[in-house]
Amino acid sequence: MIEVAQIEVGACVTAEPVIEYSMNGVVRPRDGNRRRGYLQGVYPTRQDDVWVALSVPDDGAADHDVFDEMVTAWTRTQAPDAIVKSLRAQNIPAERLTAFDQMYEITQLEARGFYEEFEHPITGPRRYPGWPFRITPGPARHHRTAAPTLGQHNDEVLRGLGLTDDEVAELRDQRVIGERVLNA
Repeated sequence: MIEVAQIEVGACVTAEPVIEYSMNGVVRPRDGNRRRGYLQGVYPTRQDDVWVALSVPDDGAADHDVFDEMVTAWTRTQAPDAIVKSLRAQNIPAERLTAFDQMYEITQLEARGFYEEFEHPITGPRRYPGWPFRITPGPARHHRTAAPTLGQHNDEVLRGLGLTDDEVAELRDQRVIGERVLNA
């Protein structure tokens, strides 16, 4: 079993900015893809709505904005697979981005049992993404059930908070809680 408190992850990510603010009163601007030591980003290709990501070590000589402009000027003229092949041949990590509508077409993830199928009471059978890793010993599945429906657990949660059946019924009668969207 692996258990990590969220505060520990947050502390690892925020330690330097907190120390810098504590010592110097400086609030660092957001870096986005401007991670120190790398020139990286996501760039358009000549194919509509198809993008590639790449990352190269930065020796400090290049301006990231100029780098982005140069790379974009090149990638916009190339097919996505050609970009990835060319960059990988030069040992530059690159990958075509997977659009949300292509997420369930990744055969390697299917073969690894990444997707889990559940019967949803409204939308029918649906596949859900699972964990990208397995921990042994550990649960075989990431999800226990399909996504909940609106208000599915109202009674359970409110009774757990100490409300009586009559109080829950009153909330439902007053339309404070419910199982469907109002005016839909």
